[in-house]
Amino acid sequence: MKLNGYIKFILIFTILLSIVAGCSKYKYIPGKDTLEIFGDGTLQILRSYFPNGEMTYGLMNIEKQSTIEINIYEYKYVDDRIYIIGEHGYTVVNSKTCQFQQCEDYSCFSKNGKKVFEEHSDFTVLK
Repeated sequence: MKLNGYIKFILIFTILLSIVAGCSKYKYIPGKDTLEIFGDGTLQILRSYFPNGEMTYGLMNIEKQSTIEINIYEYKYVDDRIYIIGEHGYTVVNSKTCQFQQCEDYSCFSKNGKKVFEEHSDFTVLK
């Protein structure tokens, strides 16, 4: 009888542990250099360094192992979109689809995109 109770306890404990371990909210887990994470973790703002030792923050697509913007100056997250002012100019990224558009100035964006960039006083400043 005691053995049967221990087996039940171990079985229940194992099941609960499996459930808790599988409940990560991110597909790609943030690391020590992650400043911000978007969506399922596919898009992350990561800290990195230039060859001269200067620190920078870039937006990475973790799934594709590609850099969308290597040097972010300011950013803002609004309605599943990440608005970035950086080295490549202006960038808008859809955090659900990971599609993005980059332009040297913000005139190429939609009316809503232009408005967000024009009112950029509430962006998070990184530089």
